[in-house]
Amino acid sequence: MMKKSLIQVSYWIAAMWIVFVLSRIFPLYNFGIVPRTSFGLVGIIGAPFLHVSWAHLISNTIALVTFAPIFVVVEGRKAIEKIVILTIVTGLLTWTFARPAIHIGASGVVFALYGYLISLGFFRKKILYMALSIFLLIFYGYIVMGILPTQSGISWESHILGFVTGIALAKYK
Repeated sequence: MMKKSLIQVSYWIAAMWIVFVLSRIFPLYNFGIVPRTSFGLVGIIGAPFLHVSWAHLISNTIALVTFAPIFVVVEGRKAIEKIVILTIVTGLLTWTFARPAIHIGASGVVFALYGYLISLGFFRKKILYMALSIFLLIFYGYIVMGILPTQSGISWESHILGFVTGIALAKYK
């Protein structure tokens, strides 16, 4: 089952790359999250596949290739279900609370995975999860700076809302 989950995550990443190439030909960015608009609800599913630049796509790909396999190993058969929950809840919260703009990218999901993984040690109180949380905080703690509104054009709202969603799911699921 873990192998199946890893393959599904690989398909998602491949789809991001295909959509990115297609977005160079077609105006797909309109399918991002546009807060508080009925059409913007499409972005809850569409936004994680859309990226504005090669750098944006590559940074999200690297983060997903790092965090998703760890998540799959930790969660096993429930991994894909939980990734779907993280994606939808992060998207809904972004749609509800973010500033008026088109929000695109898989960053919200990346931050959700990260928030989930770093909080596992605290909530589950198992030595292995504690070690994982500490490891991720030490080696990837710098990404938490992405929840701050430091750069224009960056959806810090999806970052912070994803991060909080990940922590909440770790606590309640």
